[in-house]
Amino acid sequence: MALAGVLLGVVAGLITAAIGLSAFGLPVWVCLAIYVVVGVVSAFSVILTAYFLQATDCDWPSSAGKPPVTG
Repeated sequence: MALAGVLLGVVAGLITAAIGLSAFGLPVWVCLAIYVVVGVVSAFSVILTAYFLQATDCDWPSSAGKPPVTG
């Protein structure tokens, strides 16, 4: 989950920063800030989405009443 979030965050940040630089003529420092912000937001969004989708798709049997497994 984390690797997918980071990779998609990098791609989203890079695309957004490149569009800002080439299409809108933003300064480089603004594009770097956009890259960081969009990358972090999209990475956390992917990670949280994957976490909640995994948490709701749980088919594990209940362990209520069973003794804990010890090594």
